[in-house]
Amino acid sequence: MLQINPEGYDFTATPILDDLVKRLNESSLELDGAQLFVDFPLYKGSEDNLIISQLILVSSKYGIWSLHTTDANSYSKGKLTHADDELLEVANNVFARLIRNKRLSSGFNQLKVPFSTLLYAPHFEEEELAAIELKNVHALNFHDVEQMISESEVAIDDNVFLESISTIQGAKGLWKPEDRNLTGFDENSKVAKISQIESQILLFDKDQQEGYIPALSGPQRIRGLAGSGKTVVLAMKAAITLIRAESEQSKILYTFSTKSLYQHVQRLIQRFYREFDDDLSNLDRVAIKHSWGGRTNDGVYWEACNAFNHRFLTYPEAMKYKPHDMDPFEFACKDLLDNVEISPIYDYVFVDEAQDYNKYFLRLCTKLAKNKQATFGADVFQNIFQSQVPTAAQIYDDGTQFIKEKYLNVCYRTPLATLVCAHSVGLGVYGKQVQKIETVEHWKSLGYQVIGKDEGAFQEKEDVHVLRDESHSPTLADQEARNLILMHKAANMDAEVNEVARRIINDVRSEGLSPEDILVMCADDYRCKRYFNRLTDILSEHEIYTNNIHAEKYSISDFRVKGRVTLSTIHKAKGNEAYSVYLMGTDFLSYNLNVRNRNLIFTALTRTKGWICITGVGEIVDGLFGEIETAIGNLPSIKFKYPSALEGQDIEHDLQMAESVSQKDIDSIKQLAAKFGSFEKMQEYLAESEGRKGKK
Repeated sequence: MLQINPEGYDFTATPILDDLVKRLNESSLELDGAQLFVDFPLYKGSEDNLIISQLILVSSKYGIWSLHTTDANSYSKGKLTHADDELLEVANNVFARLIRNKRLSSGFNQLKVPFSTLLYAPHFEEEELAAIELKNVHALNFHDVEQMISESEVAIDDNVFLESISTIQGAKGLWKPEDRNLTGFDENSKVAKISQIESQILLFDKDQQEGYIPALSGPQRIRGLAGSGKTVVLAMKAAITLIRAESEQSKILYTFSTKSLYQHVQRLIQRFYREFDDDLSNLDRVAIKHSWGGRTNDGVYWEACNAFNHRFLTYPEAMKYKPHDMDPFEFACKDLLDNVEISPIYDYVFVDEAQDYNKYFLRLCTKLAKNKQATFGADVFQNIFQSQVPTAAQIYDDGTQFIKEKYLNVCYRTPLATLVCAHSVGLGVYGKQVQKIETVEHWKSLGYQVIGKDEGAFQEKEDVHVLRDESHSPTLADQEARNLILMHKAANMDAEVNEVARRIINDVRSEGLSPEDILVMCADDYRCKRYFNRLTDILSEHEIYTNNIHAEKYSISDFRVKGRVTLSTIHKAKGNEAYSVYLMGTDFLSYNLNVRNRNLIFTALTRTKGWICITGVGEIVDGLFGEIETAIGNLPSIKFKYPSALEGQDIEHDLQMAESVSQKDIDSIKQLAAKFGSFEKMQEYLAESEGRKGKK
């Protein structure tokens, strides 16, 4: 079957195009595995005009065909020549992009893959065209179309075929790392495995293409698992939208929660834009901003307050005035919305990490966009840890619904074994369950098969068996889980740091990793500085240096710095990734494996593109490590009993408690810690009083 990109394209307004695509699918042509791009790609022409390809067929048997249909007839011959000119301009631009790819060029103006054009004009007779000079080959009926394509059959190398698709998609804008030095490392080393991953041709899948190709004409939401490419798709959609709206000089806002995403998003948009337009001067109409902002770093809320002459609330001020059960940033946004009539500042708004916000910031973003032209990118799994994900109606407060909602359920970042373990721990299915996925459909949206049940909600105490296959998590799918997921229980903090340092040194010296391939996260917020200072000292003795994101309080710096191991909290690592990940201090979270702490563990586990080592101090980590061991034993499945009504009530109560814990509560804990002399002493006292072993 021919794959149509974007999937679900509405052909109702173009009956001739619809008829041609249907006939191609029903024809005798061997088009299995071929891809057909509709209304894509698009380019800026030499006269600053927008050039949109109507149809491009890419086949491993017939090469590349740039197709164009027209409903012109003998009474509208000018329409025919115009379509002919349009096709030629499209073909010239597509060819120019293909020939730039060294893997597709076979010489001066020569491609390794056949490239042809075809104008389809079914309302003309051949004799009527005698006096019309056309620049492209034409066909007046589908039989001729089929014959011309079939006669172009040629053997095309698989890599050439995939490179052609990647170039047309714009996927060549994805960051391609330099070739790695494999000298002295065997085929089972980490660097050899990474080299295999990085040598693969970068492609967008059909769901991702459906996310970024269609024009933005109203509210949309793109949801997916961590590592499914939401940020990449959102950045591509922003770049494509800028090209589409270039003649109107449209302004675009791209915002997010994690400050360390700034440079990553900026580079992605620049690189994707360059795939379709060489003039980068228009990129100054894309504003990339953090959600809150302030005097030192610009942000959406900061800009809106200035634009509408409203008092900007700092974090301490928002904490002071907000209700007890309300997030300070949401209070600040609500305060602005309640007191000011917000009008559009931008033509289009893109909100990444939308799962991190409640309705008021999202509503602010929609009001800053003209005609509700906002797209939200959200993590579909992390949403289940919120008591209520804002609906379109809540965001828009006038009954507006999303005109399009797309799910991305293939995870390209985290290996299958680690992702399934992360979901198991996140839900608590092998410990105390803290959340429930209520329907078969929800599991399917996460990329799982539900064994023995086709649809509907689960019942109390029902046996649930879900399974994830390699097609939904292809990265390192052939590797043993116990080679990818490691755990280490230490006697004390120094021993823990020493073990992590030893493993990092081994990663660099024996496994061939570059320091920037490595991410170390600390789960213990109270001891992060001590952990990282000690680790930095040990690594520097071995001439391995670090990039401490945790130490950057105000500036927006690169998360990944060449030649340096990244050190970060879990919060600041959101949206980022690394091949080799270390999670230290998990004993801090293990004392209370509630919704919030399990969510942090889930986030940390899903930062890895390869290997993860989880460490902690004392017997308190046995529970967490035991859950992970059980999850590994059940791979690639998750098996558990659906909660009873009473257990469900406990889950809901825990969720409400997690939502209601405020900064004031945390400040109170800090005051208690000061009373006891330190948090460590308070923790030891509590551990002793409950018969638990505390950290030494």
